[in-house]
Amino acid sequence: MAPVRVPISQEVLQWAISRTRQTPEELSTQTDFKQIHDWVEGKKQPTLNQAKSLAKKAGLPFGVLLLPEPIDISPDLPDFRTKKNTRLRDTSKELEKQIFLSQRSLNWYVDNAARYGAPRPDLLRSAILTQSPETVADRTRDIIGWFPATPTGGRTHLTILAEHIEEHGILVMKGSTVGNNNHSRLDRDEFRGFTLIRDGYALIFINTAEAPSANLFSLAHELGHVVLGKHGVSSDEEHNRIERWCNKFSAALLLPKESLTDSRIVEPIDLEYLRDKSRQLGPSVEAIAWRMVTLNLLNSDTAHALVHQWKKLTIQGESERKSSGGPRPEIMARARLGSNFLSAISEAYSDGSLTYRDASRLIGYKKVSTLEAILDIRPVMS
Repeated sequence: MAPVRVPISQEVLQWAISRTRQTPEELSTQTDFKQIHDWVEGKKQPTLNQAKSLAKKAGLPFGVLLLPEPIDISPDLPDFRTKKNTRLRDTSKELEKQIFLSQRSLNWYVDNAARYGAPRPDLLRSAILTQSPETVADRTRDIIGWFPATPTGGRTHLTILAEHIEEHGILVMKGSTVGNNNHSRLDRDEFRGFTLIRDGYALIFINTAEAPSANLFSLAHELGHVVLGKHGVSSDEEHNRIERWCNKFSAALLLPKESLTDSRIVEPIDLEYLRDKSRQLGPSVEAIAWRMVTLNLLNSDTAHALVHQWKKLTIQGESERKSSGGPRPEIMARARLGSNFLSAISEAYSDGSLTYRDASRLIGYKKVSTLEAILDIRPVMS
């Protein structure tokens, strides 16, 4: 009996292939795609199983392959923070999936908050675009209790800032993979973070594929979107204006002038001074250098030279860095999902209003012992 063939238009086929982020040559080495060149040349259509494999690899519902032409399935949502602060036009399936997971988490949290009465964050929509980002940053820093140069006690600045933000009712999630799937990695060149807002609640997601100092700046940047209440934009012009505002807000929040003009300032400012400030305050050497230019503490030519010197050292350091085994799943999950979300899950799971199946789906772990370790639920002793 001849296999069932699936009629896929050439336009949809090319679109689906492009979404796999692999070339036909690369795909042809895999079992289900050995005949892909015949599909592309129109000599043959894929079998049903092959088409299903293509849909899965492209991150598309199977039925979409049967349409006459590609459709726009990119999320109609948030302010995507990209490397150059540009809006994304063609999102990867990994980013789409992460947005879906984050939306699902926020939707559950909002519905659960209605049941348990979790307060809405006061910081959400606490500022408007016409206000000075520096003034708003000063006020926000006081509200959340973020004091630059406070000793970290061995923790990262990113972790501490996330905790301060979460204490004010905002969900903060972080990760470099889609959920806890280590085989589905997020692209640091595609985006750095996004913000979701629904019914008076907000969720910030940070792509930790970047360096910790970049993650810190992105977290502060996304907090700017929260205080503006801007999870999306209606035009490129508005988007660019918002992005500029949030960048200024982030720099002012993390690097107030007084933190860069203390008694230890040296003349002329050198790379060692900038490195010390980076270790002390958290942002990168590059971010500190350009913030000092903005504050008229450093001239532009010197900043360019110091940043160039620093980048050469950074590239060398990255090539020498070795990876090591990660922490236990419960520690990873707490870092990825944040304390507010996990506390809400734990409360609902403990009182029986959230089933094991739904808790597992929201957290991403199926093993009961792992799930309960993540939720810090201890077995009841008889």
